[in-house]
Amino acid sequence: MNGYITAVSLLPKELQVPLLLLDKTVGSRVQEIRLRSGQAVSLGFGGEEWFVTAAGKTTGQRACGIVCSEALLRQTADRLLEYSVYAHWEELRRGFVTAGGCRVGIAGTAVLDSGAVAGYRAISALCIRVRREHDGCAERLMPFLCDDGVHSALICSEPAGGKTSVLRDLATQLAQRRLPITVIDERGELSGGRSLLGCDVLCYTPKAAGIEQAVRCLAPRAVLLDELGDADELSAVYDGFLRGVPTVATVHARSFEELYRRDGLRDVLERGVFEYLIQLHGRQAPGEIAQVLRTEEWLRENVRNRGIAADGFWSRIDRAAHFETPRQHAVVV
Repeated sequence: MNGYITAVSLLPKELQVPLLLLDKTVGSRVQEIRLRSGQAVSLGFGGEEWFVTAAGKTTGQRACGIVCSEALLRQTADRLLEYSVYAHWEELRRGFVTAGGCRVGIAGTAVLDSGAVAGYRAISALCIRVRREHDGCAERLMPFLCDDGVHSALICSEPAGGKTSVLRDLATQLAQRRLPITVIDERGELSGGRSLLGCDVLCYTPKAAGIEQAVRCLAPRAVLLDELGDADELSAVYDGFLRGVPTVATVHARSFEELYRRDGLRDVLERGVFEYLIQLHGRQAPGEIAQVLRTEEWLRENVRNRGIAADGFWSRIDRAAHFETPRQHAVVV
């Protein structure tokens, strides 16, 4: 519930009052708060959007929900940007701003520079991702990723599946074992709102530059980062791998097959950069681990022996039953 209250505190008072009247059991499930100019405020949970009445009750009827006027949306955006567009221009260029440890996605009219998005003006919608801690959610990963050192891994899930929560908890648990860990917190989400005690945090540092700085200057046993993506980041991860520093990273993907179909990720998987592949259950159970597999085993079974599995591969197995034990091939939860 604390994450929900933090997210609501980012809003103007007129919107805070009904949202804080919400039943605690509902508030604890909310994953997103969406504001659209001139439309009903919506809450995302259970894979659907719900609306809130002036009395603090949820409803499926859009017409019964409290409305976010254009003025309230503009006031919210000003608060999030601390009344300085220029101070947050780099974040705006990428379509979000971070406040109170929450990532806020932005929709509106893009400002283009040589064909690339340089920022947004006339903001029409905001999506506040509610920060959840899920303390202890990475504990089941420790036998895999931390025995005689720290092992590299790629954690994948659809959006709102709890990847950031798992990574944050993993950083905490590794630090508790007195292992020097560097966390590259490009968006300020991993360390925002709380301290990652015992970790070296590179806040608002681009991931590729952060990996280089960590390997060269901070001597970490491992580097942790959220949402691995572009070619420069993958190249930096590979360079760190060659220099003896493993990476634990998250990535948006619903399955390991999706990972393998991306050119850059396919290359690093084939080169053994990530020892483990970790799948989360997704937005229906944020932060819960569905399976852990050795990358080499998955490649041999699904790529080298019989080619990439068909799209229906995951529908033919019980994800929860495929949880490999460390250094073994048997899979049992």
